[in-house]
Amino acid sequence: MLKHRRSLFVLILLPVSLLSALLFLLFQAAGKASEAEYTDCVVGLLPNKTAGSDLVIYPTETWDPVTILTLPDVTPDNDAAVSEDGRRIAYTTWDEGYIRRYLKVLDTSTGETHSFYRDTPPKTEVIDLSWMPDHKTLLCVVNDASQLFYKEIRLLDVENGTEETLVRGEVWKIGTSVEDGKEAPAFYLKGAERSVFVQEFEQDAAGGLAQGYYLTQDEVNQIYQFYGGQGEYDRAEILNYFYVNFSRPRVSEDGRRILYSATLQRNSARGEGTPLWICSAIWCYDLETRQSEILYAQTDGGAIGRVDWVGADRLTFVSYYDFTGGRDSIHLFDCTAGSCETVFPYTENHYNNVTLLPIGSNKFTFTSSPKNEVFERSQTMEYDLDTETAHQLMIQYQGKDVLLSQFLYTKMSPDALSKLQVESISVQMVDASE
Repeated sequence: MLKHRRSLFVLILLPVSLLSALLFLLFQAAGKASEAEYTDCVVGLLPNKTAGSDLVIYPTETWDPVTILTLPDVTPDNDAAVSEDGRRIAYTTWDEGYIRRYLKVLDTSTGETHSFYRDTPPKTEVIDLSWMPDHKTLLCVVNDASQLFYKEIRLLDVENGTEETLVRGEVWKIGTSVEDGKEAPAFYLKGAERSVFVQEFEQDAAGGLAQGYYLTQDEVNQIYQFYGGQGEYDRAEILNYFYVNFSRPRVSEDGRRILYSATLQRNSARGEGTPLWICSAIWCYDLETRQSEILYAQTDGGAIGRVDWVGADRLTFVSYYDFTGGRDSIHLFDCTAGSCETVFPYTENHYNNVTLLPIGSNKFTFTSSPKNEVFERSQTMEYDLDTETAHQLMIQYQGKDVLLSQFLYTKMSPDALSKLQVESISVQMVDASE
């Protein structure tokens, strides 16, 4: 009887084991099929033979350019992004007087375009575009240049026009000259949406005009430490204004986290060759908790430039040390382990390493040039994280070498890429928002 039960158990266990193995193989195959459904691409604007721009996609397996759209009235200093399904193309453009930079979104299935932020105040610009995984929400930065550099990271639903501000920057004024017996004007903190008044006075040596301070030393220290600084920062080293500068925000593969760098900067400094940055850190915004936190702070005197995901839980970023923005090293940060390593240190021959552009989960490109060389004579490099090697890429458009300074990484399905290549060039655009 015992032997019979054991045989029955084996007979039951065997199909279950076979089923488990089959399911494992199916899931593995599905994962590989899912990976094969997308092509790694970079997309951006390049000057065309007229005064406008061409929207160009480079599949990174071949680096053969695919011209998607010709935009005769859009200058190549603008941003562009294509949704992964190929349905929507977002790009920025200047208004007639170059007073504001606004947003246009083209629906490639209908040929209609819709404009956003066209009625914003003068000196407002929309920059740093990229699509969220839902293909209908745009991640961007809105910059109010009338307030020096007041930036906000926003989400815009292009279907219904609703927007959400995720992260606010700020512009602070340190001090002002105040005549004896007169009240100093208030300074408006746009990010905090409130006005601040002079809190402290220091009389000048002659006993005439007084220096009034909007922020105390303790308040300056709190701001400094909030953005990743350590210890104290002397208020006297900020001569006029200081503000927060954001890098291009980038969404994670799962659509739950947004990555960006925030650098605290001043608009002037004492001494020739003195950097304007004060402190710098990499931040992550959680879309579920609606909270931001610092992942990594640059504590060696450098500043952080562009930062982007490379795979699910790793990121690459550029840190620079020269006051002009040179002496750039490229680093890899592991979000799970919390560890950081330098993968491409600067040298005399690779002194300016900028426009970092990750490709998939194990490679990135960047623009590199020797010390004292102009940017236009840079070369495009590709770095492989698996082999830890770098080599030069020869990227061309219309027979000329080009740099990927205005490009960003995106995944695209082969069907969407083929459809765009065949159909979108001939789309007759109609501005449905006018």
